Amino acid sequence: MKKLSTRQKTKYLLVVSGILLIVLLAALYLYAQKNKNRTYLTYDVERSVTLESNFSSGYGLTSDGVFRYSRDGASVIGAKGEEVWNVSFSMSNPIADTCGKCAVVADKGSKSLYVFDGTGSANPITTEYAIEKAVISAQGVVAVWMDDGTQDFFSLYSKDGQCLVDMNTLTATSGFPVDIAISNDGTKLVTTYVEFEDENLKTQLTFYNFGDVGENYVDGLVGLEKIEGELLADVTFLNSNLCAAFGEKGFTVFSMDEIPEKITTVSVDEEIESVSYSGQYIGIVVNSTSLGTDYVARIYDTKGKLVDERALSGRYEHFEILGNEVVLYNDLQLLIYRIGGAEKIQTAFSKNVNCIYSINEGDAYLLVGEQYAERIKLIGTKEE
Repeated sequence: MKKLSTRQKTKYLLVVSGILLIVLLAALYLYAQKNKNRTYLTYDVERSVTLESNFSSGYGLTSDGVFRYSRDGASVIGAKGEEVWNVSFSMSNPIADTCGKCAVVADKGSKSLYVFDGTGSANPITTEYAIEKAVISAQGVVAVWMDDGTQDFFSLYSKDGQCLVDMNTLTATSGFPVDIAISNDGTKLVTTYVEFEDENLKTQLTFYNFGDVGENYVDGLVGLEKIEGELLADVTFLNSNLCAAFGEKGFTVFSMDEIPEKITTVSVDEEIESVSYSGQYIGIVVNSTSLGTDYVARIYDTKGKLVDERALSGRYEHFEILGNEVVLYNDLQLLIYRIGGAEKIQTAFSKNVNCIYSINEGDAYLLVGEQYAERIKLIGTKEE
């Protein structure tokens, strides 16, 4: 029998290794595709932690976990259910906002707010006028809407309390302020006003750019947009350059790389029950019987293209877009489905849930209630 040369052996091993690698990659691909479309039956609690019950006024999501706040303080619960940090303060009517690692809690009707930069430190800021709303960027820049009874003021503060921008508006000339939003990078601001002209309702969107481009404009005002006959009560930045304004009849998306440019308007005939958004998607739940149930969820991309539409079995109090998944839940019910894909799970909770945090793109989830945090893993499939 002829022996193989060293060169032939090397070539042979390379060929065999290549074939094995292809087989392994194919197996991994098939496994990933199966998991991608898997529908789970229930979940298993991997870890459970008891929490203090005094943080029960509100919840939000940060990149580090679930943000909880109340009149007595704020905390973040991490992916394992552990308390990342905990800060005490005293407020009468706390309101909050989160972005990235950062959060702000303000005492509505008062002049006090706290900025959290994700390290656990609380930076107190005292405003000149009573606070109506405060929103925060990923850099910790805070936009504050204030009211002194006759005028409304909008200010931007750095996380250490330095006033970066200060301006005021008169109701007689601009209308009644409704909402305020700040971009993720903290350089752009959008405010919404409502006014009546000859008994006709109008919403005015005011766009500010405080970066280099805005220096060429008075007060950084780079654009105005008036919407006839509709109240746009909710305005938000999807990221640093995209802004969305929501009303009773749909929503409008603006690009704001430098100055505002309308990208699309999506109109609906049904009543909008709730909205949700992320950097990639915009979602609405409408009261509709078009798909045979009372409620329908629709997910759009940021250009207004419908990418997912499905019937809901009931009304859900919470509606979140987390990555490429839609998470809907009540105190005791949960529905998760993949955008443009299969349902992931529909199940019941064993106890009340106030907030859900997705871990590692949906590999696991953190459930937070008033007195507990649980890390869960989805188990059991319909194929089994």
